[in-house]
Amino acid sequence: MEKLISHYGAYLDQTHPLNEYPRPHFVRKSYFSFNGQWDLTIFASGDRNKARYRGKVTVPFAVESLLSGVPRDVYAPGDLLVYERQIALNIPLDAHYFTLHFEGIDYRYKVIFNQKVIGEQQGGYQALRITLPISEIKKTNQLIVEVYDDTFNQYAEKGKQSLNPGGMWYCATSGIYQSVWGEFLPFAPINGFQTTFDFVEEKLAITLDVEPATFPVIISIPRIGHEDILLEVRTAYTEIPFPHPQLWSSAHPHLYEISFRTPFEEVYGYFGIRSCKIGESPFGKAVMINDEAIFLNGVLDQGYWPESGLTPPSDAAILDDLRLIKRLGFNTARVHMKKASPRYLYHADQLGIYVIQDVPAGGRYSFYHQTLLPTLGFKKVDDHKYAKFGRENPDNRANFYHLIETMVKEFSYSPALIIWCPFNEGWGQFDAALAYDLIKKLDPQRLIDTTSGWFDIAKSDFQSEHIYFKKIKFKLRDQRPYLLSEFGGYSYSPEGHTFHPDKMYGYKKFKTQKEWQDALVELYQTQIVPAIGQGLSGAILTQLSDVEEETNGLISYDRKALKVDEVRFRQLMEMLKF
Repeated sequence: MEKLISHYGAYLDQTHPLNEYPRPHFVRKSYFSFNGQWDLTIFASGDRNKARYRGKVTVPFAVESLLSGVPRDVYAPGDLLVYERQIALNIPLDAHYFTLHFEGIDYRYKVIFNQKVIGEQQGGYQALRITLPISEIKKTNQLIVEVYDDTFNQYAEKGKQSLNPGGMWYCATSGIYQSVWGEFLPFAPINGFQTTFDFVEEKLAITLDVEPATFPVIISIPRIGHEDILLEVRTAYTEIPFPHPQLWSSAHPHLYEISFRTPFEEVYGYFGIRSCKIGESPFGKAVMINDEAIFLNGVLDQGYWPESGLTPPSDAAILDDLRLIKRLGFNTARVHMKKASPRYLYHADQLGIYVIQDVPAGGRYSFYHQTLLPTLGFKKVDDHKYAKFGRENPDNRANFYHLIETMVKEFSYSPALIIWCPFNEGWGQFDAALAYDLIKKLDPQRLIDTTSGWFDIAKSDFQSEHIYFKKIKFKLRDQRPYLLSEFGGYSYSPEGHTFHPDKMYGYKKFKTQKEWQDALVELYQTQIVPAIGQGLSGAILTQLSDVEEETNGLISYDRKALKVDEVRFRQLMEMLKF
């Protein structure tokens, strides 16, 4: 196993890693990053008398990752991770509250602030917000986070994390692995906002999350080429005329700035205006963005890095991956088996990249039932039989629905996100029709690929399939758009950029870069391009980057070797349009 590292990780600022504002769609001037050096104690099997490790850890990197600074052999599943650091704060005179933000901790944890337990949560993909009255804040404060990771619990939502990584399964993520930060709040803060647009009446609706004492709120929206909007509101819901809006799309990713000023504070945000629905393309049903049929030409984005796992080593690492997607000619990224960060969506919003967001899977995976049989064509299953998918426990099922609700609520602002995918290849699938109903109720402005790959149900906006080991042929079973939500998987590993030279995983392997690229181009030219005229509405290539043993990326795991000729590949992508 080679010790790969990207240039982002090689130049990491361990004192201030991932220091950019973590919530760019809703910005306050009050911001404190608590990323950086923390004290860490690892207690063997949770026994506080048996310390495996006492030392430093770099937050927000999982203890299994190189950038955490924790030796790889000191942590074992079931151990208790105790993070601690002192927080020095200069308290503003007008502050009434202080909110701590934990963007991601895997898996079960509690937060202790100045010797008092202030919050507990389980779930590796839900953010936690804890708001404290200013009376509980000192100039110097002690913050402790105690974490158990249940990766060994096959039922918990974990995406592609595994204690036995190999092939398409990757190293586990334990402990704090996303940003920790804080902000002061005034007496009556604005907690958030949502926008919706009525395309018939050309009206913009703004919904504020506020208390009555917050009003009046002055809303400002600059409009290039039109009169700026400036209004004072005294209700949480407001509708305003908004004629001739500039619409957001991949080709023209226009975003509006918006600010909110109250007697207590001023906050800044952005929004985009776009419609998303199913309609008619020249060749059949397809996704319509702003009433224009769009072929979803996409790539699977696993979002792992060799030195930091699920956590990007820097904001530039996210941005460069997305810029590469756009530069190569794709218009869509499928965020696969992980939760995108707010900064990922911010960059996608800015660049104009459609996003398909998976819900990370839990339950039980069975190679026989969920890979072998479906690949051979056996794609019928009753997903009410919970035991078959490791979903016997009602609490586990409830946790999954809670995860859906939190993700949908958190990402409601992003115009880039156009499709939700609750289940992939049957992993932990259960009551998929109910998942569709829940998401559609919470988020009617987006589409749903309910069961990507197989085990199809009628309640899905797509007929969605994965094809790897045979020629790409499909049959339109109904009036839904046909989405090839995974294909390709061709494997080639550039010398010197391989995570595990003796264990390279892919669905069709090639010895030279030329053979690999020629085969990939031929796959597009002979199978994907002709299929557009037969009703194909989108195709998602596996995948953007290599990940651990999986070497079927367009770029190496360390992001140092681009495998495709950029000019040739972009010319190929120009063919993937209606």
